Amino acid sequence: MDKEEVPERYAGQFTQNEYDIVVKHSIDFLRERGTIDRIEDGVIYVELNGDSSDVNQLALDNLLRNCKQEDDKAKWKEIVVDHFTRLTTKFEFDNSAFDKCRDLIAIRIYPEYEEKIKTLMTFKVDFPGTMSTLVLDLPNKYETIDKETIELWRVPVDSLFYIAQENVNKREGIEIRETKESETKKVYSFFSIDHSASYIRDIERNADFAIGEFGAFVAIPTRGSAFIIPIDDKSAIDALDKLRPTIKSFFDEDPGNITTDIFWYNNETFELVSVIDDKIVLPVELKTKI
Repeated sequence: MDKEEVPERYAGQFTQNEYDIVVKHSIDFLRERGTIDRIEDGVIYVELNGDSSDVNQLALDNLLRNCKQEDDKAKWKEIVVDHFTRLTTKFEFDNSAFDKCRDLIAIRIYPEYEEKIKTLMTFKVDFPGTMSTLVLDLPNKYETIDKETIELWRVPVDSLFYIAQENVNKREGIEIRETKESETKKVYSFFSIDHSASYIRDIERNADFAIGEFGAFVAIPTRGSAFIIPIDDKSAIDALDKLRPTIKSFFDEDPGNITTDIFWYNNETFELVSVIDDKIVLPVELKTKI
């Protein structure tokens, strides 16, 4: 298998040597669990033994960041083994017994996957360019619920998403911070281990206090971080501009990165806010309001 150069998105974060160490340990482990198809742009494509879902897509982003936090590179193999053991060990349960799983169902938000992977998943698009997927919230890991299982459950998909969001909303561990950019402008931050983005998916119930007269700017750089700026006037744009480096920093440095995109929440929908030549371009409807 040809050696892969450090992907561009890791430039300045990981050296070629660090990347090579993680990739080598990953290959050694995954070859015992299946057949590696290819490694491409920081993603290992592997067909796991006994897995009927064809090729699995295993991104290295979180693993690389976890290894980087450990100065002793001799311990990186142990981190890699633990990481992929959790990801490749299937949860055993009776697919037809929905009641046994209903309290485990949750929602996890990912960057948009390639079409081949998307066909295996049940998801909604809440934030443009991302996928809100149904998962089982298991100890130490999430496991995607495949379409075949959902068909066996005979529960409408919309009902499953409702139940999953209820479970997310009840989870503890969300830290909410309020920062004043000025006398009138506030920025709200939501931090957790891994479910801030899913929590903010239900912004009306979980963060109505952060919605201004004209909605809110929302950012979900990682699964464990989210930021909201209420929009009442043009000062929200200045606050957003100041916040953008922080959003980028969380996306680059924290596990579970999703997107650096900004969204406008308005009338129960999240609309992408364009950035052209590093300048924020407001949606036409919002521009006419403020």
